[in-house]
Amino acid sequence: MKPYVTGEASRVMYKRILVPIDGSDCANAGLREVRRIASQPEHLVLLIHVIEQSGWNEQYRPGTVGAIIEDTLRKEGGVLLDAAKITLSSLGIPCEAILAESHNQRTSEVIVTHASLRNAELIVMGTHGRTGLSRLIWGNRAEEIVRSASCSVLVVKAPASDKTAK
Repeated sequence: MKPYVTGEASRVMYKRILVPIDGSDCANAGLREVRRIASQPEHLVLLIHVIEQSGWNEQYRPGTVGAIIEDTLRKEGGVLLDAAKITLSSLGIPCEAILAESHNQRTSEVIVTHASLRNAELIVMGTHGRTGLSRLIWGNRAEEIVRSASCSVLVVKAPASDKTAK
């Protein structure tokens, strides 16, 4: 299916697409899918990486272990965003990177908030497709985002890892 609407105003369906990334196979599935969708210059892919902060890493004085952890998380997030941006840009897909921090919010809330602030028309993300006890323990960010996003959400099932495929 092509991402176009035909007719008088022939336009790209979704121009602003938000893609959460964290370096996991699950997130990479969403990134692969957006490479298929965002094929026109009118598209803008908004890559977002959320640094999960909670009480353990609030405000630390410089030089403390907590401050070092925060700096490391920011650097690693920047590396992930840069790599994804280089990949998409090399394919001619315009993109921007967003490094966000949760500040005691759920990651899904941060993603939905940024989607709204940046006028995203679509969120593309991977999911593990967990069910039962595994879903209860680990949660399902994709489901949380589908329920709370004001834009459309495309959920892509990540391929099974070697551990789960056995």
